[in-house]
Amino acid sequence: MLTGMKVGLFNNITPSEEQEWGSTQYQEFSDFFNQVEHSIDLVEYRTTEGQFPSSVDEYEAYVLTGSVFGAYEDEPWIKQLISFVQEAYASKKTKLIGICFGHQLLAQALGGQVKKSEKGWGLGRRTFEILESPSWMTPQVSEQAFYYAHQDQVESLPEDAILLTSDEFCQNGMFQLGANVLGMQGHPEFTGSKIKDVVSIVEPYTTQSVCSSAFESLKAGSADSDVVAQWFVNFLASPHEARA
Repeated sequence: MLTGMKVGLFNNITPSEEQEWGSTQYQEFSDFFNQVEHSIDLVEYRTTEGQFPSSVDEYEAYVLTGSVFGAYEDEPWIKQLISFVQEAYASKKTKLIGICFGHQLLAQALGGQVKKSEKGWGLGRRTFEILESPSWMTPQVSEQAFYYAHQDQVESLPEDAILLTSDEFCQNGMFQLGANVLGMQGHPEFTGSKIKDVVSIVEPYTTQSVCSSAFESLKAGSADSDVVAQWFVNFLASPHEARA
């Protein structure tokens, strides 16, 4: 179990977006981790406002949230975030977990490729197959259900990355690189009410059929967010990659 681990939360949502959506990334991720026993202390950084730690060693781990931006966009804060990830990965001392945009940015920064998918919006609830189960992925399950809201996808993974989960719509659903990097396309921090709000927000930007299918998918059940909360806690507590 973790003992007093300080984790930097890279909030990649703008303050105005949070106000519009009526929820904050800090509260959503706090509630997400609070589903299981832990002693993580989240410290927020608003990356879109240029807030970053003074060094990669400031905290033992960092969680990268989703965003309406693309990991490939020419924004100063995205470039800074990519540089931070590359430095943190090279240090072999810092854990990195990325969600949706965060997952994509980790892949992009470390040698993979991210694109806006020709498949369009991945919206609603989907199940994916577990391909690999490292020791930290306990409790072990054969498949998982998550909420999704994305147009971009990781088209190719960084070299030496291990693909952990996949589904028909999104091949690279979750990956691990070394002992310190973990990316997940789904949104384990979303609640049932949050994904309904997200689908409603996205509705003007996509087709009625996509939104109808998304709402229909939510009738199949809730997401398995508590299982992933435990996975994340286990991953953060697992040994770091040894220095070469």
